Amino acid sequence: MPARPARPARRRRGSFAIAALIGLAALLGVAPAAQATEARWLDVELYYLDLLNCTRTGGWVKVDGTCKGGVGEYSDEREPLRRHVGISNNVARPYSKVMADAGESSHYLDGGPLDRLERAGYDPGAWGESIGYWSGDPYEAVTRIHRNYQSEKPYKGIHWRLLKKAAFKSVGIGVWRKDGYTYLVMDFYAP
Repeated sequence: MPARPARPARRRRGSFAIAALIGLAALLGVAPAAQATEARWLDVELYYLDLLNCTRTGGWVKVDGTCKGGVGEYSDEREPLRRHVGISNNVARPYSKVMADAGESSHYLDGGPLDRLERAGYDPGAWGESIGYWSGDPYEAVTRIHRNYQSEKPYKGIHWRLLKKAAFKSVGIGVWRKDGYTYLVMDFYAP
């Protein structure tokens, strides 16, 4: 029987070093940064950014996901939001996975939105979070979620106000799929 390579011992030392650093951080009261999550559904996240910016700039997202109008035609025009890669990778997407693993949509499965931003190292000046989930095709799911937010326009519901808040300059978007459901998290941000 051939001898086992020495590599596993190296892994153990590496694991021990990581555990020691985490322990030291805990001892010093420093929270480790959020764990980045693989961008399995990045295309859906980018598609959702287009939907969001359609509404933000004054357009209206139709049932098929296309943008009708724009430039203030259906509501006051706001500057389009940039995708915040760090918040997408370290806050929004990991939290969409937390919701998917729990099988529920809640702002408080892992602390609150502000807790998650601060744990990831972001000093939130202005922030907000919208979440949702829907079954079926992921593109159709995020379109339906977004159209629900749009439907709040007449009474200026909280999701509508977050979509249109001028103070926000960027957004972290996270999408995760599990058991036929798509979970969406948007963390709006302005430092």
